[in-house]
Parts: sequence; C-alpha cells; structure tokens
Amino acid sequence: MYNPLYMNPKAHEGGSTDPKVFQLEHELKELREKYNQLQHSEFRYRMIFDHSYVSIWEEDYSEVYKLLKEIKQQGVSDIVRYLHSHPEVVKDLAKLIRVLDVNNTTLQMYNAASKEEFLGSLGKTFVPDSFNSFIHEMEAVAAGKRYYEGETVGRKLTGEIMDLLLRITIPEKEGQGDYSRVLVSLMDITARKQRERENIRLLRLAESLRTTSLALTASLNRDEIVDIILDECKKSITYSSVSVWQYTDTQFSLTHHRSDFVEPLALDELEKSYNDPYSLLSQTLQKKGEPVLITDTRDVEACSLETRVRSFLAMPIIVRDACVGIINFCGDQPGMFSEETLSTLEAYINSAAVALENSRLYAEAQREISERKQAEEQLRSSLQEKKILLMEIHHRVKNNLNVVASLLNLQSNQIESVEQARKALQLSQSRVHSMALVHEKLYQSSELARIDMNDYISRIAEELVLLYADEAYIELDLHIEDLALTITQAVPFGLLLNEVVTNSLIHAFPDGKQGKISIRLFSESKEKCTLEVCDTGIGFSDTTDLNDKASLGLQLVEVLSEQLHGAARFSNEEGACFRLSFPLEPA
Repeated sequence: MYNPLYMNPKAHEGGSTDPKVFQLEHELKELREKYNQLQHSEFRYRMIFDHSYVSIWEEDYSEVYKLLKEIKQQGVSDIVRYLHSHPEVVKDLAKLIRVLDVNNTTLQMYNAASKEEFLGSLGKTFVPDSFNSFIHEMEAVAAGKRYYEGETVGRKLTGEIMDLLLRITIPEKEGQGDYSRVLVSLMDITARKQRERENIRLLRLAESLRTTSLALTASLNRDEIVDIILDECKKSITYSSVSVWQYTDTQFSLTHHRSDFVEPLALDELEKSYNDPYSLLSQTLQKKGEPVLITDTRDVEACSLETRVRSFLAMPIIVRDACVGIINFCGDQPGMFSEETLSTLEAYINSAAVALENSRLYAEAQREISERKQAEEQLRSSLQEKKILLMEIHHRVKNNLNVVASLLNLQSNQIESVEQARKALQLSQSRVHSMALVHEKLYQSSELARIDMNDYISRIAEELVLLYADEAYIELDLHIEDLALTITQAVPFGLLLNEVVTNSLIHAFPDGKQGKISIRLFSESKEKCTLEVCDTGIGFSDTTDLNDKASLGLQLVEVLSEQLHGAARFSNEEGACFRLSFPLEPA
C-alpha cells in the first residue's frame, strides 16, 4: 500500500524548484520523524509495561466515569457518603471497570497462567475488604483527579489475600482525562503490613502487660487482679469463655468464669478431670506443668467438654515448680487457639501466678497478724487478770482464813464430847476443802476471773461422798450446765453446796440406808441460775426451820444464800429437796 511517509523526498535527482513540492517534502520529513519518535515511545512503554517489577494494569474507566458523572448531576455532592449508603452502586462501579491488559509481574503476583485470566471484569480479584478503599478511589475519579494513591486488599487467583499499595494514573487527552486507558500499578505490601500489625500487636501487648504489672504492684486483692488480667487477655486473643481455677485444700476449685455462650457451660466434668490424678488433663497440667491445646475437640475421643466447645486451651499457673492454678479458654470454632496463642498468654499466666502467690502470702500474713494480735490480746488480758488476782489474793486469803476461824469458833461452841469434836473437825475439813478447791480451779483455768461449775461441783460432791462413805452407799446424779461463776460467787457457792450435800449424807440415810443425791445447776436466763439438791432419803421433819440457831449448817446456808443474793427454799418431795435461785455476776 502506498504510504506518503515513505516516499523518497528526492523524487528528482536534481531536486525540485517548485515551492509547493518543497513544502510538501518538508512536512513529510517532519511526519516521518514524529512517527519514528512515537514508535520509539511505544516500544519504551511496552518494555516498561512488560518488564516492570511492579504489577501494572491497563483498564478502561469510561463507563465508571460516566456513571459517577450522572450521580453528581443528580445533586450528590458527597460521593463517599453516597456510596457508603448505596453499596449496590459500589458493586456496579466495580463491574464497569474493564481490564485491557496486565504485565508479566501481575501474572507472577496473582499466580496466573496467562493474561486472559484477567481480561474483562475485576470479579476474580476484587474482595469485599477493599470496599472502603475502592470508595475513596471512586471519589478521586469523580473529582477529576489525574492521580490517586492508597492502600487496598486484593485476592490471588489461588485464593490468598494480599495487602496492596495502589496507584492510579489517568492520562490526558486533548486537555481532558483519558478514562479509556487508565494505568493502575500495584505493589504487594503484605509483608510490610504484617510487620506493622505485629508491631501494633506487640505495642498493645506491652501496654497490656504494663497495666497488669501496675495492678500487681497496686493491689493485693486476688479477685481484682485476676479480673484485670482477664480484661487484658480479651484484648489480645479471641475466645468464647474463660475459667480460672485455684488449687486449695488439695483440689482445684473455680474462682472466676466468663462466657459469651448464650447458655452457661457445664463445668462439672471439667472440674472432675482437673481433680482426677489419673486424667490426661491432670497428668499434663499438674504433674508435667505443660499446657493442653486442642485445636478441634472433635478429634479427641472421650472429651470431657460440651459439644459446643470446638477448641480448648488450658495453661497451668506455676509457682515454685508447683501448679497452683489453671486458666482455660474455650472457643466455639475450631482453630481459635494455636502455639502463637500460648506465646501471647505466657506473660499473662506469669502475672496470674504472681497474683495468686501474692494473694496467698498476703492471706498468710494477715492470718499471722490476726493470730499475733489475738495472742497479744490474750496476753494482755491474762496479765490484767493476774494483776487483779495478785491484788486480791492477799485479801481473799485473809478473808478465807477469817472464815475458817469463824467456822471453827462457831463449831467449838457446840462441842461437848470427843465424838462431837471428831465430827466437827470432819465438817470443818470439808468446808475448808471446798474453799481450797476454788483456788485450785483458778490456777488451773485459762480464765482466771471465772470458775467452771461443772467440774467444780463434781469434785465437791464426789469427795464428800468419799469422806462419808463409811456411813452409807450413795449414788450421785449430776446434771450441770456449762456455767461459770466469778471468784466472788464461787467461794460462798462452794460452802453452801458443801453444807447442803453434807446434810443429805449425814441425815438423809440413817442406819446405812442406800440412796441417791441429785444435783442440778441450770440457767433460767442469761442473768439468773438455779441450784437444786435433792435426795431420796427420809426428808425434812415438819419442825425444820432455816432460822434454827441450834443448827450451824442451816445458819451457814442462810448466810451464804444472802451473800449470793438468792432465795433458798427447802421442801419434801421423794426426800429432802433444796433450791436456790440467784443472779449471775458479770465477769
């Protein structure tokens, strides 16, 4: 075919002198030079396009620009807001982009065999995660910008997701943008984004651990610290439920539980497994001190977890080579936990170990302090009681000796024979013994201000029976409540009891008659109690009178009852019966 660009400019050897011919030859020369330059430029462009290390796409945005222009003509001023509220329009815009060509780097980046796999629409590489970046790209196109750069996400033909750096260049044609040949360059920045995400994760982890460390130094409350640790764990990993178990009293018990499951998890079987020394969980966690990771519970036979739990992770809390607790995580999907999860949680587990150990040490310290305070209080109380006792001992010994002297003096006035003297000495012996028994009980008691009546009454009654055993065989029936009397009441009470029981032993069973003496001491209220002494003997005669001056025993009973501020009463029932109600003195 004839092409004027290739005609010989020197058609005539001698050249032409015609100006028009000369002008035509000059123009043809210029056209030929421009054509050569265009070919050279096209060659360079193709070399760059095909051999660039960057993925380059040639795309037709004509229909995209047309639709965006129509949207603006409808009065839409904020393209970004409009597209966010109309996702179907975003999908239409993506479908309108036509891929014209791609370079060899694109084939390698997307694991493609040929360019034909890309030509046409973006359907194979467009992913929903690029929705937001695509909207901002459309905003730039609608604004008539010639250049746009941003980060997006793409998908290889084999399915892998890539982080991409996107650059769009819209060439000019006759002073306007040529949307039919838009150049799009893509760089795979997946590795860089992964490093960025890892750095962000590490920064968040460091901040989280700082928060946990501050909690450990600011509080010794176990529950408060564990709650903070669980809050921070939630920021670092994804799980459906978490449980914290502490080893106390030779078994694991649940202390904390959080769950996102709609229905609460049944943890009974899990608790049994933890406390069964022969179970796999117990052997691994407690004996070996190693974590248990189950990425899919369906792969484990005889699993003690509910079917809703699809992944499981349990980590031992170790203190001084001993398992003091367990933190376990449950997931509602398989594969929620991995070796990376173990690495992330390790610092939190160490913090939990410190929290549990600090809590234990704090509890022990509190207990020791409490015990020491109690001991100091008891010591102060004991010292005070002993001080009071030392102050009173001389006074009481003097008073008791005066009482003995008075009793002997009263008794001597009634002695007319040797036999009466013997009996008088025997009675005085029992009276003095009842007084001595008060002091014996005092120094044997842990509480020096009060005397337990149960043992005191038993001792007096039993020793009186032994003292008079040659006169009769007597059975004792004692019913004594747990009551304690002050020293002030114990001495007159003991003397009174001595007189009443002695009276029964001497007078109730004549001629070796056998019988029973019943002694009861019981409280009528917190402020008042009653002493009751009854026998199965011959009883009182009708002429018995408490005011009988001839009977020293009855005189003593009257005086001692008045000292106790009580009201004494004698009666005949199955035998003689004596009752005395008197108020209890505060310690």
